[in-house]
Amino acid sequence: MNECGGDKAAFVKLVTKRHKRSRKGTFRVKAGFYTPAQMKDTLNYTPQRIAAIVKYCSAQHRKHDRREKDKYEKGLWKYWVEENMLAEFEACSEDESIEESTNVSRGKVARQGARL
Repeated sequence: MNECGGDKAAFVKLVTKRHKRSRKGTFRVKAGFYTPAQMKDTLNYTPQRIAAIVKYCSAQHRKHDRREKDKYEKGLWKYWVEENMLAEFEACSEDESIEESTNVSRGKVARQGARL
């Protein structure tokens, strides 16, 4: 302010505050197509669990993407089984304050930046 000779109109101050929030998430699903025999032998599922999977995957509105015929044995069906799901989330918050002072009469800029 002294550089402007006490003239407030010649001195401009600008303060910018920024707050940034971000959230990142990932899902990992261990899944695959299994026959009822594979569900029993490989996954060790009970007969009740296998019956529930077959019923769910065979529903009219799901049967086109939740089950498929075996590539080598045409009469054998495989069903989509999600064995395990893992979710990871990360949240981040950051504050920043930037001050810029401009001396209009002389064209000088003084900057101060501070992170909160």
